[in-house]
Amino acid sequence: MASKVLLTGGTGFIGSYILQQLLEQGYDVLAVVRNAGKGRALCSQFENKISFAVVEDITSSGAFDAVFKDNGSIKYVIHSASPFIYGHSDAKREILQPAIDGSLQILESVLNSGPSVKQVVLTSSLASMVGDPSANGVITESHWNPITFEQSLEAENTYIGSKKLAEQAAWDFMSQHHMVHFSLTTINPGLVFGPLMFPSQSGDKVNTSNQVIDELIQGLHAQKVPEAQVPAWVDVRDVATAHVRAIGVEGAQNQRFLLAHGLYTMDEVVHIMHRLFPTIRDRLPEPQDSNAPPIQFASSRSQKILGINYRSLEDCIVATTQSLLEKNRF
Repeated sequence: MASKVLLTGGTGFIGSYILQQLLEQGYDVLAVVRNAGKGRALCSQFENKISFAVVEDITSSGAFDAVFKDNGSIKYVIHSASPFIYGHSDAKREILQPAIDGSLQILESVLNSGPSVKQVVLTSSLASMVGDPSANGVITESHWNPITFEQSLEAENTYIGSKKLAEQAAWDFMSQHHMVHFSLTTINPGLVFGPLMFPSQSGDKVNTSNQVIDELIQGLHAQKVPEAQVPAWVDVRDVATAHVRAIGVEGAQNQRFLLAHGLYTMDEVVHIMHRLFPTIRDRLPEPQDSNAPPIQFASSRSQKILGINYRSLEDCIVATTQSLLEKNRF
C-alpha cells in the first residue's frame, strides 16, 4: 500500500513540483487547499490522481486537527505553504505571526491528532542561514541568521525575518516536545528559478524569483542588467526532489538541508538568454563581466544524504525562459 503524504502549498511554484514528484514516486497525496474550488482545480491539473482537504486558515489554532482525524493513515507531512501578503501595513500581524503560526499549528496538529505521522518536512529558506557572524564566508546548515523579531518589523527585513522566525519556531517546538513520535526536516533553498509547471494556465502569475526573468523577456530591463536578488540559486525541480527524497532516505530526519547549486550573477543569466534566445535579444540589456560576492554556500549534505545532482544554471535558465515565453506567447 502506498504511503500517504499530506502536502500543503501544492498549488504553489515549489509545491506543484513536489506534488508531481510524489506521484511519480508512487505516494498517495492528500493536498491541503484553502477552498474546494482550488482543490478541484488541482485535482484536474493532476488528472484526479490526488485527493484534497480544505483548511481555510493554516495559521489558526487546531487548523489541521480535523484533517488528521479524518485521514488516520498519513505517514509524512510536507509543509511547503507559507502565508505572505504583498503590500502589508502591519508586519507583525500580517506576515511574521502568520509565518510562525503556520509552522507551529501543523506541528501541534501532528502531535495531538496525527499519531501515524513519522516525519514532517518544512520548506524554509537560505535566508534563515545567512548573516551569521561565525560563518567566515562559508554558510552551512549550522548557521542561523541573527535577525530578531524586533528587527524583522522593519520593512526591508520582514521577509527574511519571517523565514528565520518560522523555522526557528519549528525547531524550538521539537526541543520543547522531545518525546514526539515524529521527526522534523527543513529544506533551505536559495533563490529558486525554474520553469512554470503549467505555463499556459498561469495567466499573469509568476513566482517572485522568476519575475526578473519575465521582466527581461518583456524588455523591462533593456537599458541595464538588474541586480541579483540573492547571490545563491537553485532549480525548482531540484528543490522538489530534495523534499521528496527527504521522506525516503535514512539520515534526513532532524536535519536542515541547505540547497544551492552555487553563486550566480544576473550578467551570467543575461549572457545565456542572449546566446540561446536570439528572437528576444533586442529586448535584453547588454551583459557585462561581473563577479559574485565572496561567499560560499556548502550544499554537500544535500548531495550526500539526499543524492541531489544539481542542474546547471544554463539548463535552468533555458527551461525557465522557454516556459515564460510560452506563458507570454512571444
